[in-house]
Amino acid sequence: MLFAMNHWNGPIDNRQDVLIPAAKERGMGVMLMKSVRAKETIPGMDAAELVRFALSLDGPDGLALGMDSRKVVDSNLDILRNFKQMDAAEKIKYAELLSPYFRHENLPWMKAGYHDGNWA
Repeated sequence: MLFAMNHWNGPIDNRQDVLIPAAKERGMGVMLMKSVRAKETIPGMDAAELVRFALSLDGPDGLALGMDSRKVVDSNLDILRNFKQMDAAEKIKYAELLSPYFRHENLPWMKAGYHDGNWA
């Protein structure tokens, strides 16, 4: 199953804690995507730490990462070669830092009246 680490309505719609275990119970592999997208809306987020957070979660089997340049490929390889799992305290810290993103705060496309593009 491909699972987007996207915004959701927090405890009301906690997809991470529902979908990942459900997929695992059915013998499905879980690939995460959009694990670094939060850096576009939360100042100070580091792509390498977002990848590390995603890889440290219980359940997922891998990540789908965009690679638009050689520099990004090299960075991703470096992250994997030097990977250190986050401990429970680090995961809680990152989950708290990401909570505005998961609650879809500061995301223009989630606000009432948003129109994508300029259609005249």
